[in-house]
Amino acid sequence: MLQQLTTINAPGSKSLSHRALACAALARGESWLTGVLRSDDTARTMEVLALLGAGFHEEGEALVVRGLGAAPAGGNEPLLCDMGESGTSCRLLTALLAAGEGEFEVLGAGRMYERPIGGLVEPLRLLGAEVEYLGRQGCPPLRIKTAGLSSGLLPGGVLAVSAEESSQYLSGFLLAAPFVRQGTRPLRLMLGGNRAVSWPYVGLTLQVMRHFGVAARLEELRADGNWAEAEKDFRMLALPGRLRFAVPEGGYTAANYQVEGDWSSASYFLAAGAVGTRPVTVTGLERDSAQGDRVILDILQKMGAEVSWAGKAVTVSPPARGLFGTEVDLGDAPDLAPTVLAVAAHASGATIIRNAEHLRFKESDRAEALARELRKAGCVTMQMPGTVVLAPPENGLKPPAEETVFSTYGDHRLAMAFHLLGLPSGRGGGFEVRLDNADCISKSYPKFPQDWSKVRPR
Repeated sequence: MLQQLTTINAPGSKSLSHRALACAALARGESWLTGVLRSDDTARTMEVLALLGAGFHEEGEALVVRGLGAAPAGGNEPLLCDMGESGTSCRLLTALLAAGEGEFEVLGAGRMYERPIGGLVEPLRLLGAEVEYLGRQGCPPLRIKTAGLSSGLLPGGVLAVSAEESSQYLSGFLLAAPFVRQGTRPLRLMLGGNRAVSWPYVGLTLQVMRHFGVAARLEELRADGNWAEAEKDFRMLALPGRLRFAVPEGGYTAANYQVEGDWSSASYFLAAGAVGTRPVTVTGLERDSAQGDRVILDILQKMGAEVSWAGKAVTVSPPARGLFGTEVDLGDAPDLAPTVLAVAAHASGATIIRNAEHLRFKESDRAEALARELRKAGCVTMQMPGTVVLAPPENGLKPPAEETVFSTYGDHRLAMAFHLLGLPSGRGGGFEVRLDNADCISKSYPKFPQDWSKVRPR
C-alpha cells in the first residue's frame, strides 16, 4: 500500500523571473512582482539591473521595481556587469546593454567563460555595437561600446538570429528590440540557422514582453513568397527562414506581474512520485503553461507513472508494475535530460534521448557528465551525435561502493537529479547519494534540500 502523499510548492519560474525583472527594470514607472524566484542566478540579474539604476525593494510578498524608463546608460568608465555563472543573465542582459549607450564589460565566473555567445555578438555588431572578446573568442568576457542599435544599418531592416545553440540569443534581441532605432526601416528579427532549440523559451519572452506593454507581431513566409501575420500556433512556427518578429519601438510600461511556478524545478519532485514508494503532489503549477518543461508529465506517463490534476496541483504516483524505458526528443526541453535519465536508471529497458546536441553548452557538458556519473550507479551509457542512451542495471539499482561520490561539475541540475538515484523503488535504490558540491543547487533552487527532505526524510 502506498504511504501518504508528499506535497511540495513549486518555486517561481527562473526563466520568467529573469524576463520579468528585465522588463520591469527598463519600464516607465513602478512594477510590483510576486512569486519571483530568489536564487544565485536571479540575484545576478537584479544586481546588474540595479547597477544600471533600477530600484528594488520589498513590500510584503511583492518585489517593487522602479524602472529606468529607457535603455541602459553607462558612465565615462566601462560599467562592470558581473553575470556570475548565470547564462540566462549573460545572454539576455548583453543584448540590453548593447541597446543602450556607453561602455560595459560583461564578466562572469567558472564555466561562463567557456559558454558560447558568438551567435549573439555577431548580430549585435551588425546593428552598430562594438563588441570585443576579452578572452576566448566566441565566449565571455566581453567589452561593449555602444551608442545604441539601429535597424537602418541592415538591408531591409531584417536581422537573422540563430537559435541553433541557444534560444536565449533570440530572446535577448526581442527584449532589446523596443530600444532599437528603427527610422524608415522597421526592425524585423528573423529566425535564422538550420533549426531552433529550446523554442518554448522564446514564447515565454514574448509573453512577458506583452504583459509589460510590448506586443511583438509574428509573421510567417507564405507559399506565395509574401510575409503575413502568422496564423498557426506559436509552437508550430520554429521554421528558420520562414518566421520573423516585428517589435514596436518605444520601450516598456510598468505592470504588476505574478511569476508562475517553475516546471524545471518541479520536475525532480514529479519524478520522485514516479520513482519512489508514495505519490508526490506539486502545487503552484499552470496546467496550460507555455514552459517547455511541462512535458515532464507526458514523459513520466510514457514510462508508466500515473498523473492527476486538481486545480494548480498535480500528483504523480508510481506505477504498480514499475517504470519502463522510453524514447524522447528533448530539443525543446533540454533541462529535463538529467531528470529523465535519473528516472530511467530505475526503469526496466533502455531510454533514449534524442536532439540533445545542446546539452554540451550548459553549466557542464551534460551529455558527457551524465554518461560518466550514471555509470557509478551501475547503468550502461552510450553517446552518439545528438543522442544519449541509458540502459539501467539488469537486476535493479544497487548501492554503490561506500566511498562513491557523484560529481556535479558545479551543475545545479545534475546535483538535483542525482538525488533521484537514491530513492527506494521497485528496482532498487534506497541508498544515500553523496555529492561533491551540493551547494551549486543554490543557482536555481536554494530551498531544494528542505523540500527534498519531505520526499526522503533523513
